[in-house]
Amino acid sequence: MKLMKLFVAALAFTVVAQAARPMIKPAGYQVDVVNIPKEITLGVGGMAFLDRVNMLICTREGEVWKFNTATGSWSKFADGLHESLGLWIDQKKGEVFVMQRPELTKLVDTDKDGQADLYQTVNAGWGLTDNYHEYS
Repeated sequence: MKLMKLFVAALAFTVVAQAARPMIKPAGYQVDVVNIPKEITLGVGGMAFLDRVNMLICTREGEVWKFNTATGSWSKFADGLHESLGLWIDQKKGEVFVMQRPELTKLVDTDKDGQADLYQTVNAGWGLTDNYHEYS
């Protein structure tokens, strides 16, 4: 019991000591505050930049949001996905790939309106059961 009290005291001291330390920003880095609209739920599963200004963010809720870093504006790029937990953008081709629970999907904006309107299955050969821990 005495050992447990000592452990809890040491843990509490560590937490307080860490909280009291100021955050140090390394040289060459910039910290920006991003305001997220209240109507957007961001259970972030992946983030990647389309270009120098537009960042895509995929969510566990099955959406992909586009954030414009220059204007601070948000727009929905895709939705209806099954727990999207990974995102990759081929910078040379501008192609967007998202890892859903059951498959790897390519998202294509065919009419260039800023929203994906074609969802192409790249690979779904892993199989899927109803186990909630199972992801592709």
